[in-house]
Amino acid sequence: QVSRTMGFVVILDAAKYNYAASSYELDRGFSAMTGAVGIERVVSETTRGGIKAGFMTADYDDEEAGSIDMPYVEASMQWFLDKQTRLTGGASYMLKESYVYPFASQKQLGLNVRVNWELPSGVLVGVGGTYREGDYSSEENSSDTPDSAYAYAKDGK
Repeated sequence: QVSRTMGFVVILDAAKYNYAASSYELDRGFSAMTGAVGIERVVSETTRGGIKAGFMTADYDDEEAGSIDMPYVEASMQWFLDKQTRLTGGASYMLKESYVYPFASQKQLGLNVRVNWELPSGVLVGVGGTYREGDYSSEENSSDTPDSAYAYAKDGK
């Protein structure tokens, strides 16, 4: 914490993603590392914000897939609407696991919003939503996914 109204954030993260074996014998697993720095600031009595930026790298288990490096960006704002209610909104751009076969990962833009209420007992209750859009274009994934995976996906075999 630099002052009462501003602090620095450092992110160092390592993750391993594994997928169930497929009938095509594709190894979609990968190891990812993230490094980022950021600041968080109290803008006013009712508003806080923060931004983090850095890099991500992924090494794919399948030797044909190689690796990928890309930027990591995350920003958020939080508004205290009253003593018990806070609204948080954010956006991010990062590498995430894939929800689409045969890809191993996707570059993903995420937008989120959340409302939290603090009950008189001190328990925090909230509801939120997230919109995510993944990039599976062949240009981005030509080094992320083995050529054999494209053949399977294209030919439907």
